[in-house]
Amino acid sequence: MSSSDAVSYTWSPAALVANPNAQTTQVFPIETTTFTIYATDQFGCTGSSEITVYVWQPPYVDAGPDREVDWLDEVRLFGTVDADTLWWSPAENLSCSDCLTPEVFVTGPQWFVLESVSPEGCIARDSTFIDVFYPVYVPNSFTPNNDGVNDAFFVEGVEARGYRLEIYNRWGELLFYSEDPTEPWIGNRQVQDSDYFVPDGVYPWRLRFELRDGPRLVEGTVTLVR
Repeated sequence: MSSSDAVSYTWSPAALVANPNAQTTQVFPIETTTFTIYATDQFGCTGSSEITVYVWQPPYVDAGPDREVDWLDEVRLFGTVDADTLWWSPAENLSCSDCLTPEVFVTGPQWFVLESVSPEGCIARDSTFIDVFYPVYVPNSFTPNNDGVNDAFFVEGVEARGYRLEIYNRWGELLFYSEDPTEPWIGNRQVQDSDYFVPDGVYPWRLRFELRDGPRLVEGTVTLVR
């Protein structure tokens, strides 16, 4: 904001002005405010002028409370906004990114951000954290070198009901199959030749099991290092 053709200046309300006695200054209104400039020339004549700065308030945005859910559960986010335009991010695994209550397939702890924009272009955002309780633990590596530490690959936290673990090599050949969650894989070719031990590498696995709300299928890899 600025004024000219005077020798002294006074801006009001001074509390919202960076330099109340400057010709050009910045103002910091938190709501729509009318600022008045009083200017005095070299002859002592004083004049004033007003300018109104309109402050548009950001929209109301609430992404909902933080929550803990079971691993692989389908959960629903609960957003609230008072504007027409909204979007969630990240949009991956959401049933919709521009609706208030999308379903999301949660595989790990994650923040979700809800943003909205007012008709005047003001943006507001809020976030919610979805923490994940893991009833099932699948390690990502093991070292079958007979040192008594981490010598076998097995799944923890799974009941026998519906359990089936398959492990493959990079060419898709089945190396290990079990319907017993207490049976570990020791890095051998259990299906064809249990005396043959596979080399170091990354091996894809496929796990089927049942939770209280139905069967699950999970896929991943395990790194074998001797």
